[in-house]
Amino acid sequence: ISSACIYDLDGRGSSSTRNSSNYKLKNPTSEKWFTDSLNSNEFTSIFPNINAKNIFEFTSQDSKQLIALTRKIINIKTRKVTGLVLITMSVDEIRKLLIKDNLPFNNQIVSVYDTNGKLILTTSEESDIFIPSYDQLHNAAPTPNIQYINDNNVEYIVSYNTIPSTNWIIVNSIPKSNAYRI
Repeated sequence: ISSACIYDLDGRGSSSTRNSSNYKLKNPTSEKWFTDSLNSNEFTSIFPNINAKNIFEFTSQDSKQLIALTRKIINIKTRKVTGLVLITMSVDEIRKLLIKDNLPFNNQIVSVYDTNGKLILTTSEESDIFIPSYDQLHNAAPTPNIQYINDNNVEYIVSYNTIPSTNWIIVNSIPKSNAYRI
């Protein structure tokens, strides 16, 4: 977790961050993540593409890509929303959890796409390694799917599944020659 923040409905908040306690929270009432969270019918919302400048007024990590999770705070007596909790995670830190050295197959790639088909993160750091496009996976269902996809005469076994809580798609691509080597 990169940061944890708590806000009232007027955008006043308090935070704790992993890297610095000197960051000043900005008032988020005009930020899309804040308004979308409050206007959502869900108690929890996930935002795959925000960065530190959407949360803090002054930060040395403006361009750092974050995944944010918000949760409405509900007054138990009145059952009304009184604020939000915001938790952020660095995409780079999540990527480190999926480092290639921990993957069981050579040249295996794990990728995550959002509901609009935008690549959120991938374990591939090389631009010439095959990553299936969202269009190739447009029929992802709540149950696992497997396809064989050719890219530059290399056949990949591509398995993918929809993550129910976010409707993101997680994709696992393994060159067929590496998968059948074991």
